[in-house]
Amino acid sequence: MNTVNERLIFLLNEIFKGNVSEFARVTGVPQPTLNNIVGNRMSKPSADNLERIINSIKSLDANWLITGKGTMLRTEEAPGGVCSPQSVCGNVNTIGGNTSGNVSGNVIGENNVTHNYKSQCDHLQDLIDKMDIRMYEQTSSFQEQIKTFQEQIKTKDEYIRIVVKKTHDRNKDHETQMADIRSKNDKLIDLNAKLSEELSKANDRIAGLMDKLINK
Repeated sequence: MNTVNERLIFLLNEIFKGNVSEFARVTGVPQPTLNNIVGNRMSKPSADNLERIINSIKSLDANWLITGKGTMLRTEEAPGGVCSPQSVCGNVNTIGGNTSGNVSGNVIGENNVTHNYKSQCDHLQDLIDKMDIRMYEQTSSFQEQIKTFQEQIKTKDEYIRIVVKKTHDRNKDHETQMADIRSKNDKLIDLNAKLSEELSKANDRIAGLMDKLINK
């Protein structure tokens, strides 16, 4: 039994014979909540519900329920070695509609109940405080990690922005260069056409001069 849920299922079966409604009636924990805790969902019980269970079942060892260390009951079992709500719960008078006279069990003395109640409450509060400290430390650690990740993302985004800008600038420069090359190429084509035209005229003049020389 490695989890609180598994120990609650064991408690349910040993003391209440698997009767969830009786378990809910004795502890004051709503039955739908208990069904979620000991059923297929295996929801994690809240600190308030754990305190209700421990306060209702006077002989229950809080340390066993929370940590799994020790034994389930801190006092003697019911006669015959069978646990019953009457032997471990100071506020239970009936189970499944039967009066307490039909179920054998021992009621813990008032002074012992008061002492056990205070001891278990103190122990449970100590466990809750330790859990709160661990949760605070883990939360602080997570916050630091999140902050680091955010800084890394910010740095990465800035790097991407710079790369995109440089790429855009290079593309813009390339487009400008290509436009300049096209302009110069057009000018060369025009110049070549003019040169061809002038060369053709020069050839015509030379041919005319040659004809005059021959005719003389």
